[in-house]
Amino acid sequence: MIKALSFETFKLDTNCHKIPGAWECVIASSLCHWDDSLAVVVPKKNIERFVRNLKFFGNDIEILEIPSLGILPYDRQSPSLQIIAHRIHVFNKISVQKKQIIVLDEDTFFSRLPPKEEVVGHSFEIFRGQTVSLNELSRDLSNLGYYRKRQVKEIGDFVIRGSIVDVFPFSSTEPVRLDYFGDTVESIRTFDPSNQRSTGTLDSILIDPINEIRFNQDSLRRFQKNFRLSFQENANDGGVLEQVQNLVRPSGLECYMPLFFERTDLICDYLPNNTVYIFDNNLDDIENSFFLMVKERYHLLSQLGERPILDPNCLYAGVDEIKRLSKQNNCEFLFSSKHHASNNLTANVYKKNLTLPISIDFDKTLLFAINSSVKKFKKILIVIPEDKLDIGLASFKRLGQRCIQVSNWADFVDATEQICFMFGSLSSGFYAKDGSFVVHVFKGRTKSESLKTRKKSKSPLTKTFEEVVNKLTSWDIDSPVVHRQYGVGRFKGLTILATDGVDNEYLEIGYADEDKLYIPVRNMSLVERYTGASPDSAPLHKLGSGQWDKVKKRAKQKATDTATEILEILARRSENKCKRYFARDDAYTTFCQRFYFDETPDQKQAIDQVLKDLNSTQPMDRLLCGDVGFGKTEVAMRAAFAVANSGDQVAFLAPTTILVQQHFETLVDRFSGTAIQIAALSRSIEKKKISDTISDIQSGMADIVIGTHKLLSDSVRFKNLGLLIVDEEHRFGVMQKEKIKKLRGDVNILSMTATPIPRTLHMSLSGMKELSIMATPPENRNPINTSVLEWSDEIIKEAITREITRGGQVYFIHNEVKTIHQIEDKIKRILPDVSIKIVHGQLDKISLSNVMTEFFRGDVDVLLATTIVESGIDNPRTNTIIINRADKLGLAQLYQLRGRVGRSNRSAHAYMFIPNRELLSAESLKRVEAIESLNELGMGFLLASNDLEIRGAGEVLGEDQSGEIHQMGFSMFNDLLLKTLKTLRSGGHLNDSFEKKEIEINLKVTALLPENYLPDVHERLSLYKRLAATKNDNEIDLIEEEILDRFGNYPQPVQNLIDLTKIKNRLTELGVKKVEINNRSGWLEFDKDNHVSLNNMMDLITNNTFYSLKNSQTLRINKDFDNPETIFGQLNFLYDKLWESNGKT
Repeated sequence: MIKALSFETFKLDTNCHKIPGAWECVIASSLCHWDDSLAVVVPKKNIERFVRNLKFFGNDIEILEIPSLGILPYDRQSPSLQIIAHRIHVFNKISVQKKQIIVLDEDTFFSRLPPKEEVVGHSFEIFRGQTVSLNELSRDLSNLGYYRKRQVKEIGDFVIRGSIVDVFPFSSTEPVRLDYFGDTVESIRTFDPSNQRSTGTLDSILIDPINEIRFNQDSLRRFQKNFRLSFQENANDGGVLEQVQNLVRPSGLECYMPLFFERTDLICDYLPNNTVYIFDNNLDDIENSFFLMVKERYHLLSQLGERPILDPNCLYAGVDEIKRLSKQNNCEFLFSSKHHASNNLTANVYKKNLTLPISIDFDKTLLFAINSSVKKFKKILIVIPEDKLDIGLASFKRLGQRCIQVSNWADFVDATEQICFMFGSLSSGFYAKDGSFVVHVFKGRTKSESLKTRKKSKSPLTKTFEEVVNKLTSWDIDSPVVHRQYGVGRFKGLTILATDGVDNEYLEIGYADEDKLYIPVRNMSLVERYTGASPDSAPLHKLGSGQWDKVKKRAKQKATDTATEILEILARRSENKCKRYFARDDAYTTFCQRFYFDETPDQKQAIDQVLKDLNSTQPMDRLLCGDVGFGKTEVAMRAAFAVANSGDQVAFLAPTTILVQQHFETLVDRFSGTAIQIAALSRSIEKKKISDTISDIQSGMADIVIGTHKLLSDSVRFKNLGLLIVDEEHRFGVMQKEKIKKLRGDVNILSMTATPIPRTLHMSLSGMKELSIMATPPENRNPINTSVLEWSDEIIKEAITREITRGGQVYFIHNEVKTIHQIEDKIKRILPDVSIKIVHGQLDKISLSNVMTEFFRGDVDVLLATTIVESGIDNPRTNTIIINRADKLGLAQLYQLRGRVGRSNRSAHAYMFIPNRELLSAESLKRVEAIESLNELGMGFLLASNDLEIRGAGEVLGEDQSGEIHQMGFSMFNDLLLKTLKTLRSGGHLNDSFEKKEIEINLKVTALLPENYLPDVHERLSLYKRLAATKNDNEIDLIEEEILDRFGNYPQPVQNLIDLTKIKNRLTELGVKKVEINNRSGWLEFDKDNHVSLNNMMDLITNNTFYSLKNSQTLRINKDFDNPETIFGQLNFLYDKLWESNGKT
C-alpha cells in the first residue's frame, strides 16, 4: 500500500520538487490531514504544469489559481482586463472559502496590492424588476473599472443607448443587455457580441469589478498629489499624469498603483488566517533572485528616463516585512529543502519508459511499459489522455491484462490490483525509489484541456462571415467609394438636408473639382466601398465628363470575355465525373467523436459543405479560408477520412518540410486506432524510406500521403487518388498550380489558406471555386498585440524576458541566412543566459529535425529562424514573435508569421522591427501599417482585400494587371462579373446586366435614424446599407427586430424609414419608376416592363374618382394625405390592387 504523505512523513530529498508530479503529490496528499488553507508559491513558468498536476492528485480539492499578471516589473505594457478581472474574481472567492489550495507566483507573493477592501466585496447583482437609475448604474460601472465604448465586444465594455444598457461582466460568458422602462430594469438578456442580437433571458446578472485601480474623485486626487510628491524633480513624466487627469489609463499604469491609495496590502492580507505557505525553495533564495531581477530593471529603466518610476520598495515587500505581517495572521511557512530525511521519491533513470507517445503501435508500447515494471514495482499506474479513451480501452481488452480502471489518484492508492489505468493529464511519469509504485504517462490532450480550446458558446472575439464582410465594406471619412451611375468619389459623411420642409439624411460623396453628390440613404445600394488600389491611388472621377461611361463600357466587355471563359471551364468541369464518397457510417461517427474540441459553427458548416461536395459526382474544387488555428486541418482530416475509408487515396500537399512533419504527426495521432495508413514525403526523410513510400503509393498501401511539392513529381503515381488537399495554398507557385490543374478532371481538390492571394480570392468570389469561410476563433484566444517600431535592445530584452519568465518561448525572425549569426550574437549580448537555436532552409535535414525537436520539447528559449517557420507551425508555448526588417516581407507573410503565436489562451505579442519610417517605400509602409491595424482574430479574409488595395487585382484567368478593375474597383467589377455570368446563363440582355436603377420616391416624409436615438454614425450607416439591400418584408422585419433589441423603442422617423423601405421594394417589384406624393395629390410613373394588371387598373379608374391616367404609364391620385400612415396605406393599397404576377400593361 502507498501511504498518504503528510507533513509528518515529508521525506523527500532536496531536489524532490524538480520531479514532475512528486511535489504536487505531497501537497495534495498532505491537505487531507490539514485543517487550514495552503498557499503554494510557484515560479511563474511552472504554474500551468503545477496546477494541472495538482488537480490530477487532488481532484476533489478546491484549487484556486491567482492568475499571474503576465508582465515584468516596471513593464510598459498592462495586463489584459480579462486577467485583472479573473484575479479580482479569485480574490473574492478566496474570501468566502474555508479550505483550499491557493496557487500563486512569486510576483504576486512579493507585490504590494491595493487595500483588500478596495478590491473585495464590491460586486453587485442586478435583478429583473429592480429599480436603479441609469445615471447610478453608469457611475457604478465606471467606478468598477468598466470602459464606456461605442459597442460592447469584450469583457469590461459597457454602452448606454437611450433606455438600453449593454455590459460585459466577467461573471458571464456573454455580454448582457438591460432594457429599462423609466428607472426599472424591465428585462435582462444575453446577446451575441458578433452581431449584437439577443440570445437568451436572465433573471439577474452579477457585476464584478474589472480593474484593481479604479478612477474616482478620491483616487484621482490622491494620485495627482502622490505623483507630484514622488517625482517633483522629474520634469519628464512621460505623459502619465496628463493621461490620468484626462481619465485615460496609460499602458503600464500598474507600476504606479500605490499612488492611488492611502496604503497597500500584501497577499497575506487577502488570504485566510492560519494559511500555511509552501515554497519549493528556501525563501531567502527566492527573495534574492526576485529582487535581483527587479533592481536590474529599475536601474535600466531609470537610466533610460522615458518616464519616472517608483523605488522597488514602494512596489514590493521583502521577506522580513511579509513574515511580520504573517505572524499577525497566524500563518506558517514551510520549505521543501528543510525536509530531506530520506529519498522516498526520485527521478527515474529510464525516463523514456515513463513518458510515452501514443502511436499506431499503441498495444506494443503499452505492453512494453507494463513488462518493464511488473517485477520492479508493487503497483503500476498507466495514465492515458482522455482523447484516446477508446484506444486505451480497446488495447487493454486486446492484451487481456489483469487490471482495473481507477478514477483518481486516491483510488489508485487504495486499489488492490497491481496494474491500474486512468484517463487524465500528468506532465511526466515518476516512481517511488522503494519500489512501491511507478506511474507511466502517455502524451496527449485531456478532455478538460480540449474543451478549453473551443468554446461551446460564442466568445467576445467570435466573428461571423457577415461580420468579416461588413468589415470589408466599412467606410471611413475620405475613403474611396464607387457609385454605379457616377463613378469613384470620396465618402464625406452623412448629412441632414431639408427638401420642401422635410428633413432626411443623405450620403455625401465628393468628386473631382470639389463637386458634391448627395444620395438619399434609401438608395445606398447604388454605392459600394472601392477596393482594388490603395485609397491614395484610387481614381477620382469628374461628374458629367463621360469618364465613368467609358470605364463601364470597357469593364462590361472585359466582364463578358471573362464570364464566357469561366462558363467554358465550368462546362468542361461538369462533364467530368468522379466517385461519390459517403461519410455517415459508424466508422466516421467514431472518428468524429474522438475529436475533443467543440466545433465552431463555421467549422461545422465547412465540414458539411466539403462532405456534400464529396458526395457529388462532380469533382470538388473548394477554397477553405480561415485564420491560423481556427480548425481548417480538422475539416481536411474529416474529408481525408471519408475518402480513405472508402478505399481511395488522399494526397496532402504542404509547402515546407517542417509543416509536412507536423501534419504527419498530427494525422498519425488523429487516425490512431484506425486501419488507415499514413505516410510522408519530404527531403527530411531517408532515401530508403522515400523509395518504400513511393512503392506503397503506387500499390495503394499508403492511404494518406503528406508531402511537399515532391508529391506532384512524375515519379509519384497514385493507384487511386480521390482527394488532393493543398495546405497554405498561397505558398505555391504557378508551376505547382499548373500541375494541380491537370488533376482537376476527376480528383477532388480542397485548398486551405488564411490569406488567399487576390487571384484565388477573385476566383472563389466569381464562382470558379466554391468558398468556405471560417471566421470563428477558438475559445480564450486573444488578439495579438502588434507593435511596429525601430530596432531596440531594450525592447528585445523586455519582450524575450517577459515570455521566458512565464514559461514561454520566442520566435525571432530574420530572413537572411548570411547575416543570421550576427543577429544571434546581438541577442546573446543582450541576454547572455538565453538558449538560442537557428533554423533556415539551408540546414541539412538531420540538423533541422533536431533543432525543431528541441524547440517543441521546450529546451530552446529563442528560435532564430528565416521565414521557414511561416507555415502551419503550431507550438502553444510560443506567444512572442519578433520580426526583424518586417518591411522586406509581404503582407500575407507578415500575417502568417504573426499567426505562429497566440495559439493558446495567453496574451501574445508581435514586434515588427523596421528602419526609420521616413526611409521606407510607400508600399512597404502600407504593408506594416495594414498588419498593425488588423489586430482582430479572423481577419485573414480582410487582409486579402487589403492586399488587393496595395498590389492591385490581377485578372482572374491571366497574369496581367487589369486597368478596368483599378478604375472601377474590385468589388464593383466582381459584381458586374457575377451579373454577367447570371445573364449569360439565362440568355438575357448583356446591356442590362450592370445598370441597376433605383425607383425615385418623394413622399414628403421624414424617414431616418435620428442622431439622438442612434448617435453612432457607423451604426446608422451600417443599418442604412442593410435596409437598402433588402429584398422583401421578412428581411426588413428582421432588421426592425434588431433595432428594437439593440436600441429600444424607436421614434416615428424610424417607423417611417421601415415603412418606406417596404413600400420601395413593393413598388420596385410592381414596376414603378417614380412616385411623388404631396399633401393633396400624387402620381406613379410605371416602367415599360412592369407587373400591373390592365384589368385591375381599368377597374380602379372606372369605380373611383380619386384615380385617373395622365398617360399610358402614369397614374394620378387626387386625395388628401394628412400623415405618413395615410401615404403608406394608399401605396400599399395600390400595390395589392394593381399587382398581377403574370400580367403586364
